[in-house]
Amino acid sequence: KEEQYVEDPQCIRCGKCVAACPMHLAPTFIRQALKANDLAALAKLHPEDCNACGCCSFICPAQIPLVETVSLAKQTLAKGESKQ
Repeated sequence: KEEQYVEDPQCIRCGKCVAACPMHLAPTFIRQALKANDLAALAKLHPEDCNACGCCSFICPAQIPLVETVSLAKQTLAKGESKQ
């Protein structure tokens, strides 16, 4: 069976990434705040606590690259600038 690549996969709000995170983070909410360029909301979600274990990306049925997204959120927050 051939796998399909989706450019911007959509979250199906299953909550599996939140349940799988050993750091008790909410990767999908971090992704939403990053996409909205909301640094205040991003800071409240503490993406810097992510240890990049990959549990969230592995468990995601929508195949969203959450580890990469949270890593980008960490960088964006550290720089103090919005993503463009």
